[in-house]
Amino acid sequence: PIGDGRYRPSTEIGMHLCVYDHRDDVRSAVHAHPLYATVHAICGKPLTQQIMPESTMFLGEVPLTPYGLPSTPELSDAIIPYLQRHDALLLENHGALTYGHDLNSAYFKMEALDYYAKVVYLAASYGGAKEFNADQIERL
Repeated sequence: PIGDGRYRPSTEIGMHLCVYDHRDDVRSAVHAHPLYATVHAICGKPLTQQIMPESTMFLGEVPLTPYGLPSTPELSDAIIPYLQRHDALLLENHGALTYGHDLNSAYFKMEALDYYAKVVYLAASYGGAKEFNADQIERL
């Protein structure tokens, strides 16, 4: 049994367990529906632009996983190909998932992800963000 019986686990427990099964270094996963990250997820737009030091260093590219029906093994199956190379994912037409070595790390990545998504969203109204070149990314 999970927990002490006072609280029911999220219906997305399978997705969390899938992360732990595929990443030995991960001890915490956060799944949420933050506004700007979710906008990107429902519009089918991964976050691939390297435009800020923080997002480049802490997140890198944030891919869009294929749609998986919530609370089913289909959702877990959809994220598996992305788990080894990324610590943050956009879940197509759903929300976001981040994970890390502890809860603070996973939570910080979720906050950073939504901030990154917001900056990309707002920058689009100014003609789009100026991306780092390969040398700048390497130096970071």
